[in-house]
Amino acid sequence: MDQRGHGYGVAGLAGRGLFRSAWAAIRTRTTNIDVPIALALLAGGVAGLINVILSRGAIYFDSLTVLVFLLLVGRFIQYRQQRRADDAVGLLFQPDASSCRIVLSSRQKEQSHGRHEGDEVRHEKT
Repeated sequence: MDQRGHGYGVAGLAGRGLFRSAWAAIRTRTTNIDVPIALALLAGGVAGLINVILSRGAIYFDSLTVLVFLLLVGRFIQYRQQRRADDAVGLLFQPDASSCRIVLSSRQKEQSHGRHEGDEVRHEKT
């Protein structure tokens, strides 16, 4: 029973984010992908626990642990990709010029720093 108990503990602790998200969705009467996953984890855990108590059938603790692990790996990859995409979009809105051409009353001046509010800046592809 001790190894099986550890399996349930690991699945419960590692999956607590799934359970929290599912509970928050249920409280707000909405749904997200975590609701069916949490229900499946709970059903598998209860079925396995009943089978342990009755000493029959499958236990499921190893399957639950692997499922939680794979879900967390998937979330990590998704978070990392979203972070990269967010950083890339942020770069689109930042001017990244080492120098700019400032137009002051029909004469042009090359300047690397020192733009002031109200200066007209033309961006030219090079």
